[in-house]
Amino acid sequence: MEMNKPAVHLYTTDEHLPSLPEICAGLEEEGVPWKLIQTEGSAEELAWRAAQDSVLETGIGVTRQAAALQISRVPKERPVFLFANPTADQSRALGTNAARAVKKRRFVET
Repeated sequence: MEMNKPAVHLYTTDEHLPSLPEICAGLEEEGVPWKLIQTEGSAEELAWRAAQDSVLETGIGVTRQAAALQISRVPKERPVFLFANPTADQSRALGTNAARAVKKRRFVET
């Protein structure tokens, strides 16, 4: 039986997207573990499913066109953050803010 270890779930359509290393770096800098899973869907859908599946109730969805951060208690149609074609700085801030959501700390500006 596989346990769902505490981690921010990061669902992506492609494990080689350029924004992923920056997102992961933002999470790592805050000391929050993450789990990368490749699947299909829009960034918003992926973030919602990731948040629902994470014990930490926080998820990120990344596609070639967008990246989104979602918290399970926030309505599905209102991601906490959503970036079209995120820059490296926005990607890192997305990871940092996902970690800060878990730690209940103030978000960094994006």
